[in-house]
Amino acid sequence: MFIVWRLCRYRDKYKQETKHLQQLEDEARALDMNAGGLGIADDEVRMVANPLVLEMRELEERITKVNKELEVQSQSEANEIDALEVERAKLYAKIQQVKQEMAKNEALNDANKKQPKAAGGAAVAPAFGAPAGGGDMDFSGAAAPRKKKD
Repeated sequence: MFIVWRLCRYRDKYKQETKHLQQLEDEARALDMNAGGLGIADDEVRMVANPLVLEMRELEERITKVNKELEVQSQSEANEIDALEVERAKLYAKIQQVKQEMAKNEALNDANKKQPKAAGGAAVAPAFGAPAGGGDMDFSGAAAPRKKKD
């Protein structure tokens, strides 16, 4: 009888301990699921972004901004270069036109030199831009020597 009484008594304790063990296992599963097995069971854990990731995003944004500015600048410079090339072509054409006019004037001067003087001993008027003395003037840029002051 003593043995039966002890078995009944220990059976009740066994059932209580089994129930308690089942609760502990459920809590352990909940912790693994919610806290990721880190031992943190606080539902109010705040997530903080990694500062290096934030810095990387900021740098990427700055890079895209600089690239856009470079594109705009290169486009404006390309437009300016095109305008300057057009202006250079116009100036080159103007230079060619002036050279042709100079060649015509020189041809007229040469023709005037070869023509005999008109009646009355007056020479034929020279063409535009030619010196009146027949074109023999020297404009090489060498200055005449100066006279000394006494």
